[in-house]
Amino acid sequence: VGILIRNHTNVEIKNCETIHNTRGIVIDQSNFVTVKSSRFSNSVEEGIQATDSNNLKIEENAITQTQHALWLTNVQDSLILRNQLHTNDNGQILLLGSSRNNITENNVTNVASNYPIVLNPTSTNNVVYKNAFARYPSAPADSGTNNRWSVGGQGNYWSSHPCIDNTWDGICENR
Repeated sequence: VGILIRNHTNVEIKNCETIHNTRGIVIDQSNFVTVKSSRFSNSVEEGIQATDSNNLKIEENAITQTQHALWLTNVQDSLILRNQLHTNDNGQILLLGSSRNNITENNVTNVASNYPIVLNPTSTNNVVYKNAFARYPSAPADSGTNNRWSVGGQGNYWSSHPCIDNTWDGICENR
């Protein structure tokens, strides 16, 4: 692991780079952690993995050439903002049992296999909007409840997924 944060509060990681680790950064059982303006590349598993944590701010990072860019398990009330997630093999953003997170203005491209974003059945009340999703083989997967894919009429950009806009409001009803 490049950076490990476990059982800490009020931590800021800024302008760091990790290359060729199992995971770029692991955040476990921590609160109010900010990861900003950093680069995580060539990790065997995740660029950023967070578990059992709250109030994270993951902002303006570049995550490339990993298995998964972001893997969030039981993460609540967090902001994923303006990250560049490119060329990660097996998916870009995975939320497992995570709730009340805001995933906004991220650029997600070149997924080698699987989905650009996955929200599992126990991920609820998340907001995913104003993101750009491009060049991926599968549609996004959302089996959770009350997850929102648009706010105030603004949805996401999908380059590789056919948009079904039954209401003619510019928002894809099929995500």
